[in-house]
Amino acid sequence: MAKEKAKSKAKSKEKTEKAKNTGSKIDLELDLRGLMCPLPMVRVSQTITKVPVGGVIRAVATDPGSLADIPSWARTTGNEVLKTERDGKDIIFLVKRVK
Repeated sequence: MAKEKAKSKAKSKEKTEKAKNTGSKIDLELDLRGLMCPLPMVRVSQTITKVPVGGVIRAVATDPGSLADIPSWARTTGNEVLKTERDGKDIIFLVKRVK
């Protein structure tokens, strides 16, 4: 069990480093795995104000509906999805607060 936890931590750190390699500083990370539509988008929406304008949230979801919901929310609110990437079952979003 401890090995799995250590492996999970290492994998999470690796994912964060990958995200940082996009040139974007990550201000806040959200683990939205297991939440179903529309909750991943709702949580991103509720959390975006906790980062400064220009700040970036790294959100990890597993619900395929978030592939449409989060970019749609960003367009509607004037925020920006910098990157969307899949890593196994995880869907990773880098969302920039624009206003």
